[in-house]
Amino acid sequence: MTYNPSIRGKRQRIVAAPHRGGIYRNLVAVPDGLLFLARQERGRADLMKLDLDERKAKTLQEKVDGFVASPDRKTLLLQQGPRWSLCGPDAKKQDRLAADALRVEVDPAQEWPQTLREAWRLQRDFFYDPALHGVDWDAAWTRWSSLLPHVRTRDDLNEDVGGERVACRDPRRHTTVEHRRLAVTDRAQHPPQP
Repeated sequence: MTYNPSIRGKRQRIVAAPHRGGIYRNLVAVPDGLLFLARQERGRADLMKLDLDERKAKTLQEKVDGFVASPDRKTLLLQQGPRWSLCGPDAKKQDRLAADALRVEVDPAQEWPQTLREAWRLQRDFFYDPALHGVDWDAAWTRWSSLLPHVRTRDDLNEDVGGERVACRDPRRHTTVEHRRLAVTDRAQHPPQP
């Protein structure tokens, strides 16, 4: 199915949002209007609903950091600081989630092959020189992936492993570009693997 927007009648289809100025985000259509976050000053935003029939916006919930609507638009997941809750699109009855009791077990070693592959792919797809300065990128993958069994920490993944530089942080060594960087955010979070 293709969508062919028509210029004719556009004035009847466009509705000006009768609301004060500010920063708006997370516009979500619901059956009887539009939900959005509105922020006038620094800090949290207000969850607003624009009624398209009345052409008025009203505040449903104050101090909201974010929200996500379910695919059927009947349930919202609200974030307010560390608090998460589920509610209907009117945000009246909120069921708080015990998110502080959630624990996720992560095996970093299981993630490292994907991390390496993603770093390799990003370099291949977005390097400014499509010829990668003449580097055989498939051979580089073969070389780097063969080192994965020897990786014990995230730093190993980023630094020298057996005298070979691994691609996650420093593929530029192979492409001779000195201004490429990657910020690693999960180093201290994972203990070394035996």
